[in-house]
Amino acid sequence: MVKKRAAGLFRGLANKIQIDKDRAYQSLRRKLDRLVSDGAQGGEVARVRALMKEYQYDRYSSLVLERDYGKHHSPDPYQNCQEVFSRKSIHGLQNEAGVLETSVPGILRVVKNYYAKLLKGQGLSRASMSSFLEETPILQDENISFDELECEIGVEEVRKAIEGLGLKKSPGPDGLTAEFYKQFVDVLAPRLTEVFNSTLEEGLLPPSMRHSALILLTKGLDQSKVENWRPIALLNTDRKILAKVMFNRLFPFAERLLSPSQHCTVKGRSTFSAVLGIREVLERCRICEWGKYLLTLDQSKAFDRVNHEYLWLLLDRYGLPGKFVNWLKILYKGAESFPLVNGWSGESFGVSSGVRQGCPLSPLLYVFAIDPLIRRIECDALAGVPLSPGRALKVSAYADDVTVVVSSGEEAETVARVLRDYSRASGSLINQNKCKTFWMGKGDPAFDLPDVFPVAQPKIKILGIEFGHGDYAKQIWEGKLETASVLVNRWKGLKFTLRERVDLIKTYLIPIFLYLSHVCLLPEAFYVKIKGLFFQPLWGNKTNLIKRNITYLQRKEGGLGMVNPVVFFMNTFIKYNYNNLLLEKPPLWVEIFRVWALPFLECWKRGGLVKSVRAPHAPLPPYVAVSLKVMRRWCVSVGEIRASPRRDIDRRVLGSYFHASLALKDCPDEVLRSGLSLVNSPRVPPKLRDVVWRSFHGKLYVNGNLKYRS
Repeated sequence: MVKKRAAGLFRGLANKIQIDKDRAYQSLRRKLDRLVSDGAQGGEVARVRALMKEYQYDRYSSLVLERDYGKHHSPDPYQNCQEVFSRKSIHGLQNEAGVLETSVPGILRVVKNYYAKLLKGQGLSRASMSSFLEETPILQDENISFDELECEIGVEEVRKAIEGLGLKKSPGPDGLTAEFYKQFVDVLAPRLTEVFNSTLEEGLLPPSMRHSALILLTKGLDQSKVENWRPIALLNTDRKILAKVMFNRLFPFAERLLSPSQHCTVKGRSTFSAVLGIREVLERCRICEWGKYLLTLDQSKAFDRVNHEYLWLLLDRYGLPGKFVNWLKILYKGAESFPLVNGWSGESFGVSSGVRQGCPLSPLLYVFAIDPLIRRIECDALAGVPLSPGRALKVSAYADDVTVVVSSGEEAETVARVLRDYSRASGSLINQNKCKTFWMGKGDPAFDLPDVFPVAQPKIKILGIEFGHGDYAKQIWEGKLETASVLVNRWKGLKFTLRERVDLIKTYLIPIFLYLSHVCLLPEAFYVKIKGLFFQPLWGNKTNLIKRNITYLQRKEGGLGMVNPVVFFMNTFIKYNYNNLLLEKPPLWVEIFRVWALPFLECWKRGGLVKSVRAPHAPLPPYVAVSLKVMRRWCVSVGEIRASPRRDIDRRVLGSYFHASLALKDCPDEVLRSGLSLVNSPRVPPKLRDVVWRSFHGKLYVNGNLKYRS
């Protein structure tokens, strides 16, 4: 009832604000008519017209953008509004009989029937669960105190949870967004605290907090099959806040309770640490000529198949207090959901299994659910890849993406057996069609795998990186460059200023390469190509009017703040890969990476620079040898890498090795500063900024090309 009143209140306020704006606009129009009829000229008429223009921009922003940029020159560089809508729309789904349902009621019925059956839960044997969990080795640490998990929820906890909510997220069925709770946090936090504490004491959430909408996002596969869509639960924000409070309490214990091989929702670990471990395993096996398999295990509907009874037994086995586990049970007790497809809602159905994708707590609960599988594989007789005496990397996991290193057929049989036991205990289902295998040795595989695993592939994609034999990094970078080139070609003809083009490059081009640049070093063969690609939106295919080194300067220094892609991506790789070398207890992948850097570690500990990249005792991987040469060339020390942000390292390198003098090099400093302040003055109209900036650098338009700018 309170939510409905709040929604009605804000709808009324929005309508009132719009009515007031319309009245003000009509008043200004009548005033302008009077001024024109009276023959008035000058400042008053201009002021009224300026105010009217502000209202026009507010009411008809899309029409104004079309007027300023043209119908086919939208400021949206992707022109992706229709594309995004098309990807999210469901045009038809096959029912259980294989008949394609295209009507709205038919599609809703298919979604409801499929997920009502999937989320109904399975009748698993409690004895199988208990037996599997008892055989799983877990950390026994008597120094861990769980007292804070059982404390009553406080106002500051709720406030912290509200502040930690993501912005611009789809709300739940009640329509109240995270922005609403953030705006009125001082009023809502105390009241939500009372509601949460009383709810947990009573043992049942309010109906609105148990209700959610189920939307589907495409996976890029056959869209006529409902299983090829990813379900996302749109929970009400107050339910998310309560889940966030529980997450904040449980998160600090994840590092000590979960396996070191799990990299999801654990402090100090990330997807980068997981994929870098795979990279180091591949390189170590290549150089040492070890014959081993990489197995990637894929689970069908992993989050949706988590059995609740198994999860509660597991948390109890890990030593979590019963009171806290009961609170988690309350979050899932009596849960309901309804399909929301193309804006149409269907009938509700009960949810008695799975952890909801869209809930802040779900990733953490899932990594607890899969942790016994990882520990059972680790504790069995798997050799893995040796790191140091007594330590080896056997498994690397990020949520449900599990990769196992297998050294013999017997080890593969062991992994298959553990998977069967885990499936019987937890209700998970291994998707054999999506499991992949990769032979890391030379030539043909030295041993066979059980039938549950597919034949080895020439390449294997793990966490977005496609590993393979040979120079796989070059192939990945080449593919990314082609993707970026297609995007840049779509920008041709867009009417942007130079500053806007730089912002466009930073916003859309850099993210294409950013994840890859943490894992694979930019090949030297692509230096020229990637620079040309980044500067093409600025100057097209023509000769650069102004030196690139000048554009790298900050705007207050007379440049454009343009990014140097080579410096940016090289320093990104160096910063992430060398930052942890001197830690006392580094991540697992760093222990392998240290092997390549051993000849230089003592010098680096004393604050020295890279003097030579020769390591006669062993060959170096290409990404290590090239990155060390770059560090030597740019005088980058490990101490600087650890102490300075990447942006500061970029600016130092650009200032030292990519510096260019301004055209007014003999100009006095005071005059130069005055000129730069005028160039960057906000009083300069956006359409004239390019002319002013080029004029400052001595690149004025002449009669021969001025006519083309009109």
